[in-house]
Amino acid sequence: MPQGLLKKVAVVTGGGRGIGKAIAEQFLAEGARVVVFGRTADELDRVVETAPARALSVVGDVTSPDNIAELADVVTRRFGRVDTIVPCAVHIQRVPFAEFEEADIRQHFEVNFHGAMRTVQQLLPTMNRGGSIILMTGFLEQSGLAGLSAFNASKAALRSAGKSLALELAGREIRVNCLSPGPTATSLWGASDNQTSTETTQFAALQSAASTIEDRLPRGQFASPKEIAETAVFLASDSSHNLNGQEIVVDGGFGVS
Repeated sequence: MPQGLLKKVAVVTGGGRGIGKAIAEQFLAEGARVVVFGRTADELDRVVETAPARALSVVGDVTSPDNIAELADVVTRRFGRVDTIVPCAVHIQRVPFAEFEEADIRQHFEVNFHGAMRTVQQLLPTMNRGGSIILMTGFLEQSGLAGLSAFNASKAALRSAGKSLALELAGREIRVNCLSPGPTATSLWGASDNQTSTETTQFAALQSAASTIEDRLPRGQFASPKEIAETAVFLASDSSHNLNGQEIVVDGGFGVS
């Protein structure tokens, strides 16, 4: 089994489900030590159980500065450093712009942008020289989809910030890249029955577009979360040492169809 991340220390927020979970599990399979952060203890525990000697969980919310400060403290006390940061927590609602409440727009930015920046900022003091920061953007931020103006704007802000961070942290040889997943078989798109009633309502409008999106994919199917995670492994590994300030789009050809 490949061990491209052997002994590296990684932090993955939103690590209990979907792409975040797949990234955490793939990092563990590649030999990394992983701290998973999220709001639901049971989901995080299932990830930790796959490699209990090298994984630990921290329960919290990326919108809470205190929770992120606690995460940074746990990482520092347990491992003394971090090599890879993957802020993967996400908030998404598909609502016509005219119907958006201001609080809804703020929540998109609070989770998707501020949550990611907060995580990176708190962990930077303990980040190793030569580390890797992987910011999660998304294919819809590039192509657009009606009803996702707030989500797409929050992801576009993250992409823009990533380019500036890449320049700012170059002196420490810390790479900052964006990973832009295309259509992926997660609960957002109806691939799982493990949803709360609130999520079912929130995601229903998004799932209604799934078949239309699938028809545009050259191979006719969504990617698996593991396929996205494999690209994250590359970005976290030393093999990507000359890749910085880029957005890697893994969309199965959606953008060219």
